[in-house]
Amino acid sequence: MSYTRDWLNTNPVDHSLNKNWPGEDRKIRVDIDERLKAQQYGFSTGETNDGIKRLEFRDQAGDPGAGSDVIRVYGKEVSGKTELFAQDEDGNVMQITNGGSPLLGFRAGDMLLSSSTSAPTGWTDVSATYNNEFIRVSSGATLQTSTMPVQTHAHGMNSHTHSTPNHLHNLYSNTSAGGRDTLETVAGGAAANTNHIASSGAGTSGAASGDTENAGATTAYRTLRMYQKD
Repeated sequence: MSYTRDWLNTNPVDHSLNKNWPGEDRKIRVDIDERLKAQQYGFSTGETNDGIKRLEFRDQAGDPGAGSDVIRVYGKEVSGKTELFAQDEDGNVMQITNGGSPLLGFRAGDMLLSSSTSAPTGWTDVSATYNNEFIRVSSGATLQTSTMPVQTHAHGMNSHTHSTPNHLHNLYSNTSAGGRDTLETVAGGAAANTNHIASSGAGTSGAASGDTENAGATTAYRTLRMYQKD
C-alpha cells in the first residue's frame, strides 16, 4: 500500500498570520518520526512501503499483567539478559527465549530422526556417522559409545523317558583273581556259580522345562535417517 502523502518533517511552513503553529506541528512530527521510523515503514522521507521493520523489546521489571482478549509479548531480564516472554489473557506467562536461544525450537547440535531421505533446511544429514548403531538413552555424557550386553536364552525339553532292556549283572567269586568278588555283565542268562543283581527296564523320567526362546517372527527394526541441527 502506498501512502497518500510523503513524510516531511519540514511541513507545514511558517505563515505570517500564525507563526507559532507550524513550528509546533513540525516538532510533533519529528517526535513521532524519532520514535517510530526505526521500527515502522512510512515515517521517513521517500518510504512507500508499509509494514514493520523490526520490534525491540526492552526488559521490564516484571510481567505487564493480563489483558482481556489479547496476548502480550514483551522483554524481561533473566540472569542479566533480556529474554522474550508472552502472557495470555489468563495471566499465563511463557518464556520464549533463554540465553539467546529459542525455547520453542531446536538448538544447534540437536538430533532429528526422520523417515524422509532429504535433510530439512538448516539441518545436516549425519546418518553415515551413526550407520547401523543403536540409540541409548542415558543420563551420562551424550554421543558416547558402548558395547551391547550379551543376551542369553535356554531351550527347554519336554518330559520323557529313557528305557533299557531287562538284563543281569552277575556277581561271583573269582579264585583266580585272588579271591576277590568280580562284577560281570552278561548279555542274557545266568553264569555258573554266580549271584545275580537284576535291573528292570522301567527307566527314568525328568520334569519338563519351558522354552524361553522368542517364538514367532516380528518386525525387528525400522530404518530412519538422522539429521543434526546446524
